[in-house]
Amino acid sequence: MPKYIRSPNCEAVHLDGEWMILHAEHCTVTKINEVGGFCWNLLHQPQTLSSLVKAVKTNYSITDDSSIDNDIQTFLSDLMNCGLVENAS
Repeated sequence: MPKYIRSPNCEAVHLDGEWMILHAEHCTVTKINEVGGFCWNLLHQPQTLSSLVKAVKTNYSITDDSSIDNDIQTFLSDLMNCGLVENAS
């Protein structure tokens, strides 16, 4: 199972319930929501899709499994496309 980790040269700031991630090499700023920020904090160490899903479900007391897996997978794909997350495997 692939593992993901933050890319180097990225800094994040939490402002008013949203997160702004600056990628210094690409000169980009990406805005993510509170749940995304929670995942971003976990990605300082390698994480699998399932470890992120489990952490989100636990932290936010989510019992409905309907869309969390897909949401986290899409989130990771979007961050990878922006160069903010990379494979740690």
